[in-house]
Amino acid sequence: MRILVLSSEHLQTGSSVRGFGVACALRRIGHEVDFLSTGEYLPLRLDRVLALPKWLTKVSQGYDVVVSIKPYANASVPALIASARSDRSDCMSVIDVDDLDHAYRAGLLSLGIKAAQLPFLRFADLITCHTESLRRYLTADLGIERDDVYRLEQGVDPAIFDQSLWQSAPGQTVRGAAESGPVLNVCHFDVAADLGELLQAFAMAIRLDPGMRFVMVGGGPMLGRCKGLAQEMGLTPFVSFEGPQPPSEVARRILTAGTCTVYYGDREPNRYRSSLKLREYLWMGKKVVSTNVGELADFAPYTYQSPPAPEDFAQRLVEVASIGESRRARRGRRFVRSRFSWTRIARDFSKVLEARMG
Repeated sequence: MRILVLSSEHLQTGSSVRGFGVACALRRIGHEVDFLSTGEYLPLRLDRVLALPKWLTKVSQGYDVVVSIKPYANASVPALIASARSDRSDCMSVIDVDDLDHAYRAGLLSLGIKAAQLPFLRFADLITCHTESLRRYLTADLGIERDDVYRLEQGVDPAIFDQSLWQSAPGQTVRGAAESGPVLNVCHFDVAADLGELLQAFAMAIRLDPGMRFVMVGGGPMLGRCKGLAQEMGLTPFVSFEGPQPPSEVARRILTAGTCTVYYGDREPNRYRSSLKLREYLWMGKKVVSTNVGELADFAPYTYQSPPAPEDFAQRLVEVASIGESRRARRGRRFVRSRFSWTRIARDFSKVLEARMG
């Protein structure tokens, strides 16, 4: 099949990483796949606007499947047009829902996002999502036929994050946060990240153990604000910001970390999210401290969890940082590698696409 994957967001976002992962895996199993994002972030989301006319031309080039990552107009309109032009027989439109986007906003803006996305979901040939909570929302709340919604899990690229490709991680049998490697947090610095609460947790953890050090990896529109907040809180000597990194460099930083973190606050959109970074951390056998919100709670046998409160998270961080070898992390590594390889996920997805196309 010839497949085009369009990410409605810019390169640094989690949704673009998801789209790129899907595209690479489908290509790996034998399909001809192109992937496009909106490129670099531009103010007022002009990157989305500028992408639309290019993509309207692109979808006329004879694709069998056009996938829109997120139901925004810049990617969904080209996907639906490609499908409509072929009388819905030669080209399939797929829209991937990877978040409850409107829930990050309030008031009229929230209602506007929800209203703008709904028509695209109604007309797509197939909708994909990565959590069961999102699938329930799409079918029960929006009334979309269950057979038209496919759960496309969040995956990890084994070519990048397979620890066997890297030099063995330093031994972590020593006790004490200062010697066991820094605490690592990888995220996209935007409205979806609970950065204020996470920095509060870091500050509390430092008061409990002054030897703790933290590394923040990622880019996004709120990176500068987060750096400023860390400076205001007196965290500059303890927290380093390394900016956006390519996947191979993210893997290197995970490898040298002592403990990794995922912090979802107790708010509605976090109950529908699926954490790519959690899977990447566990894939490489790392200890993970997370809150117990939404899908994160499903990983309780493999991670060290706390309620979504900075003081509880800080206490858990200090406890886990002093642990050496972790059986829980080893179990997590086996579990994630058995289920969340993008290659395996893409094979199952490919079968669904082929069956629906007849």
